[in-house]
Amino acid sequence: NGHRFAFGTDAHVASVTRQQQAAPSGEERRGAIEMDVFFYTMQNGRAGNISEVKFLKKIPGIKSNQLLWSPVNGFMMIGLYGMQGSNGKFAIFNVNELEWIVPPDFVHAGGVGLQHWFFTDAEWDPTGRYLATFLTHTSKGSSNDNGYRLWSFSGKEIGLDKGKPFSPQKLFQFSWRPRPASLLSKEQVKSIIRR
Repeated sequence: NGHRFAFGTDAHVASVTRQQQAAPSGEERRGAIEMDVFFYTMQNGRAGNISEVKFLKKIPGIKSNQLLWSPVNGFMMIGLYGMQGSNGKFAIFNVNELEWIVPPDFVHAGGVGLQHWFFTDAEWDPTGRYLATFLTHTSKGSSNDNGYRLWSFSGKEIGLDKGKPFSPQKLFQFSWRPRPASLLSKEQVKSIIRR
């Protein structure tokens, strides 16, 4: 649904010293690695059509195991989640401007940055403005702490009880309501985004 793509690789894959290391750390065994994230476009900027693959940016050495595109707006959540014992940290990157909206080392007044302990899943809403992080009752390694938290694209937590997940007795699924097509023209949307 667009002209850009991203991939992540082990930041140390070419390192001889890594190959000589002993057993991997606990985080590495659970899937947490320092990842290099690469962004590319397939759109020719001058012609405006899809005609070539062009490198945009590399984000080196971020502790992560998941990349999640927003359905619109060009935002990406880069996080460390979905595995037993994960610390549930994540950051948000604006691929349009090639800059962090909320960097991985962001620290707010209350302590750590964007974090939802042990969350196993995340999902952007259809508008790309809100992000849900959640831990379901049936997820591997889940406990009684199942629940969800809601975030704006700018990393502000929203919802019922900030700082704690909303925890129904047993959360089995989280799903956003589908959104109908916009009543605004493409030009109006571009104008709003610019302003």
